[in-house]
Amino acid sequence: MRTILSTTAALLLTIVGTADAQELASSFDQLRVVVKSGDVLAVTGGDGHLFRGRLVSLSASTMDLIAADGTRRALGEEDVRTIRISRPDSLGNGAKTGFAVGGGLGLLAGLAFLHEFGGESFIVVAEVAALYGGLGAGIGVGIDALISSNDVIFFRPGGKATLRVAPILGRQARGMRLTLAF
Repeated sequence: MRTILSTTAALLLTIVGTADAQELASSFDQLRVVVKSGDVLAVTGGDGHLFRGRLVSLSASTMDLIAADGTRRALGEEDVRTIRISRPDSLGNGAKTGFAVGGGLGLLAGLAFLHEFGGESFIVVAEVAALYGGLGAGIGVGIDALISSNDVIFFRPGGKATLRVAPILGRQARGMRLTLAF
């Protein structure tokens, strides 16, 4: 019984996938590989204002967006600080994780059934594990369908921050004045 449980735990750990990191684009030329015409983007300008719109065109130096209200905006690369894109979560990882969890629970339930009723057929265990795995996969897909990510795909650092330190000396006050400017 203990061997079956440790085998099940090892199987669950090998099925669950790993997340891959994604590099950020730092130029519009690099961004052309990541986005396509029609993608909805949230663009933060160098002035800090946010503009949401559908990508109409993208060149090595400019991008054209159209907002939901029909406002069209052309932005140069130097005008853009960050770009985010909303993407749905992959349903495959939810199915795999759900199947692994459901199958593991089904395996335990099948083994408990076998132990309780004294059966010798491990086909029942496999059937219960497959049934629970299928249910878990369905639940995992349902959960993943509700999840979307808001990924930063472009980042251009702003200007340098400066820190100024000035002494405050007076009859009634002594201290420092710190000023942080971006």
